Amino acid sequence: MKERAILSLIVNFAVLPAGSLSVYAQSQRYPIDAEIQQKIGEFQQR
Repeated sequence: MKERAILSLIVNFAVLPAGSLSVYAQSQRYPIDAEIQQKIGEFQQR
């Protein structure tokens, strides 16, 4: 029973970082042209 708990901990620590990497990779995207134009417009209004 103790071996099973240790194994589940190892699996959890292996799976959770892999899932968070995909979330991090998605947040590192380049802005689309419409977003760039919007930011330029906001900057010029200031």
